[in-house]
Amino acid sequence: MFFLSYVLDPFNIEVPPILFLGKQGHPPQIVDAKDLSRIKTEIISYELNRLIPYFKNIKTDFPIKIIDVCLAARLVVGQPYEDKKREAPWSIWQLIKPYFKIEKDFDLLKRICLKGETNIGVLEISRLLGQLSSSLINVWQHMNDQLEIKGEKDRFYSIENPVQRIMLRSQYRGIRINTKRLLRRLDILDEQTRLSNEQLRDQWGIIDVSDKKTLAKSLKDNGYDYLAKCVFTDIFDDLASLYEAKIDLLFHFQRVKKAERDKGILLRFGAIGSNRVFPYYDSLGTVTGRATVTDPHLQQLKRENRDIIASDREKILIYPDFSQFEPGILADDAKDKALINLYNSGDVYTALGKAILGEKANRDIAKKIFLSFSFGMKKENLVKMIFESTGQNQAAVQAAVDNFFDQFKQINEWKKKLCDALLREGRIGTRNGNYRYRPSTKETLSANEEKWVISQRIQGTASLILKRAILAVDSSLGDADFLLPMHDAVLYQVPKDDKEKYEKKISEIFEDCYMRECDAIKARVSLKPFDA
Repeated sequence: MFFLSYVLDPFNIEVPPILFLGKQGHPPQIVDAKDLSRIKTEIISYELNRLIPYFKNIKTDFPIKIIDVCLAARLVVGQPYEDKKREAPWSIWQLIKPYFKIEKDFDLLKRICLKGETNIGVLEISRLLGQLSSSLINVWQHMNDQLEIKGEKDRFYSIENPVQRIMLRSQYRGIRINTKRLLRRLDILDEQTRLSNEQLRDQWGIIDVSDKKTLAKSLKDNGYDYLAKCVFTDIFDDLASLYEAKIDLLFHFQRVKKAERDKGILLRFGAIGSNRVFPYYDSLGTVTGRATVTDPHLQQLKRENRDIIASDREKILIYPDFSQFEPGILADDAKDKALINLYNSGDVYTALGKAILGEKANRDIAKKIFLSFSFGMKKENLVKMIFESTGQNQAAVQAAVDNFFDQFKQINEWKKKLCDALLREGRIGTRNGNYRYRPSTKETLSANEEKWVISQRIQGTASLILKRAILAVDSSLGDADFLLPMHDAVLYQVPKDDKEKYEKKISEIFEDCYMRECDAIKARVSLKPFDA
C-alpha cells in the first residue's frame, strides 16, 4: 500500500504537480503522473478531484486502485457540516493537523498547497511533503479502524469507494454540451429575469428577490398568512416551488430565482471555452449519501435548460428514473400494507391528488404534499398550506387529508420506532451503514431531529439503491457511460444502434436493485427524455 501526497499549482493545471509517494517504513520519493498510472496496488491519497484535471491534461490514466481518505472520514463523521467559514471535519487539513508536531510547518504547507506560495525551495517542499506523507499514514490507520468500529467498513469498500472511482472516471472523460443551445438559453434566461423583475417591482414592490421582509408582507396582504409566516423558515423554498403555478407572486419570484441560478450554472460552461464540461462529482455529497455535482451544478438545472447536455458521436442519452422512489421505500420499511398495496397497484401521487385536490390535481403538487408528510410535516400544517394555496374549503381539506393519510396506520408507529432508536443508539442509518449521529445528549429529540431521522432512513436508503444500480450497470454494461446522478435517476449515454437493448437491460438492473432492498414492492422504472 502506497501513500500519495502532492502540491498542485492552484492557478494552472498545466504546471506539473509535485507528487510524493511513500510507503510505511520507507522514505517517500518524488514520482511523476505516469509512474502513478502504472501502480496496480492500492494508493491512499486525498481530495482526488483536484488531481484529475492534470492527468486529463497530459492524457495519462488515473490510478485505478486509489482511495480517498477524506471519503472515509466523511462516513466516519456522520454529520452534516454547513459552516462555510471553517473547513469541514473531513477536510485533509483537519485530518492531518493533529499529526504535525510544528504548527509553523503545517501553516507553511497549507499556504503552499492552497495559495500557490512560490518562494519555497524544492528541498523545503519535499521536507514538508514528507511530514504530510507520514501524517497521511497515521490518518488512514485511524480511519480504517473507525470504519470497522462504526460499522461502515463494508459500506465504504463495497459501495462508496467503487462509486467514487466511477465518478472520477466521468470527471476525467467529461460531458459534451451543445454550445449553440447554451447561448440561446442564456438569452432566454435574461429575458425571463427582466420580465419577472418588472412584475415583482410594479405589482408587489419587490426590488430584490432576497428581500424576504417585503415578500412576506406581500403574501400576507394577499391572504396567504401561512406562507408569509414560512418565508423566514427552511421549508419556504419547497412551499414556493409547490405553489408557484397557483400564485402569480410566487411564479415571478421563483422564475427570477431559478433563472439567476441557471444562468450562473450555464456561465460556468461558457467559461470553460469548449464543447465539453468536466464537473466535480462528490460521491458522498450529503449526509444521506446522495452524490452531488459541482462546478458547474448540473443537477440543479431546470428541465427546460437541460437540453444543452448532449451525447457523444454514435451515442444517445437515456435516463432511467425510479418511479415513486421514496413512497416505495417508505412502504417497505414501515411494512405498511395499505401503502404497499397502493404503490403496487397504481400511483401514490395520483391517488393523493384526486383524494385531496380533486380530478384536476397536478401530480407534481401531490408529490410534494406526500413527501412533505413523509418527511415530518404535521397534518395541520399540510391543511393550512393546501387551504391557503388552493382556496378550497378548510373543513373539506382537513377531512380529505385525514381520510387519505389515516389509512396508513403503520407510518406513525414506524416514525416513533425510528425516533426511539435515535434516542437509544445516538445514530440512525440504512441497512448498510451511512449513519448520521446525533450531536445532542438531551433526553428528548428536537423537532429538527424528528425530521431528519426520517430523511436519513428514507433518502439514505434511496442513495444506497441508486449507488448499487450504478455499480451493477458499470460491471455489466461497459459501454454505458455514466454521466450524471440525479435524486432518483441517472443519466447515461449508450451506443445509438443498441439503444433498446441498453434501455431494457438498465431498467432490469435498476428494478432488481430496488426490489433486493425493498422486497415488498413491485419496482417500476421509467425511461424519459432528460429535458422533459
